[in-house]
Amino acid sequence: MAHRQRLQTHRSKRAIAAATLLLPELAELAADRSAADLEDAICARLGERMVALEEAEAVEDKVNPNTFAEALVTHAAEIVRDSSDAHAWRVLGTVARILPFPLNEEAAVAMAELRALPGGGQLPSPPAPVSVSGPVLWARDAYGSRFGITAMFSAPDRADRWYLWDVDACGLAAFTVHSGYFPDAQTALARWREGVGDASAADAQFAPVDDIALVSELLPAEEGFMRIGGEDVAQMAEYHREKRLADEVRTALGDPGEAAPGDGLHPERAGALFTAWLTERGKPPVGEAADEAIDELTTYWNDRPNALYHTCSAHRVANAVRGIRDFYQAHFAEQMVALLPDWAAWLSSYNGTPLPLAERAIRGAHEAAASTDRTPWNPLARVQE
Repeated sequence: MAHRQRLQTHRSKRAIAAATLLLPELAELAADRSAADLEDAICARLGERMVALEEAEAVEDKVNPNTFAEALVTHAAEIVRDSSDAHAWRVLGTVARILPFPLNEEAAVAMAELRALPGGGQLPSPPAPVSVSGPVLWARDAYGSRFGITAMFSAPDRADRWYLWDVDACGLAAFTVHSGYFPDAQTALARWREGVGDASAADAQFAPVDDIALVSELLPAEEGFMRIGGEDVAQMAEYHREKRLADEVRTALGDPGEAAPGDGLHPERAGALFTAWLTERGKPPVGEAADEAIDELTTYWNDRPNALYHTCSAHRVANAVRGIRDFYQAHFAEQMVALLPDWAAWLSSYNGTPLPLAERAIRGAHEAAASTDRTPWNPLARVQE
């Protein structure tokens, strides 16, 4: 316990030191930029600095994004308290508008306390939060496991812009692999298609969200110590903002209600159907080991959101191969991996996946099973399907 407290104190000091160095640069940006330009510039600088803090060689020197954000808020508030610096105040207000709950509440409290001080009433009102000002739209690729979600955001001090989340649900969780603002929905759609690839997304179009529960689960949320990590600079630049705006979308969409059950496919049922499919093709599982491999594969495949259990792309298969080899003992892992080409073929048939895409998934399963590449899996990589 004492070691953990010392480590936390050490990292907090490093965060404060980094914030102290960064704030003058941010304050200079605040001197002559519009609200939107300043927000984008601050996000970019935060991304660079947060990646550097996480890439420290010594483990004890690594600082997570929330610790740094808290330090920046604390230091900016101190500067305003000591000098009523207008640029530092503007930085503080912009950072507060970027941060998700509960960090944004901490920033709001700090700003309210500053305005309550003698002379604090001369400080400008904090900037109004951005809000969703139109329908939330989404698109999904032909495999059904890659999503583009977008919404228009408005605020009194800036022009309307569309924010895009490119969500990859091809792993054991849904990860936002790209996000950012665009001038309009069509530009956002074009950038999402570019990231997903023409093979599965060329015909995708945005449409109003018709499954609030699924979208709410797909969008990023503050994860605290459960954070996966591994963001690049561009992803880290949006680390806080994408979650803050996702919170706004959830609020705009309202109560998600019960999650849709999907098509009812779950590990036990999938295992029975897959076994029957193998048997029909003269490949019946023989022995307890074969049954166990199928049980483990169907359980491992179960992802979040559960409604996407049935989806299967080459990218999802490749992720499964890496995960299985990392998690299971080598001999048993290879038994599971050997099932994946047939598993991809069965799921593609079950889903009615168009033949060219089904063939890509099956071929990808064969290639992944035969590969000796042990490169660590990066679930945040933006992969073309």
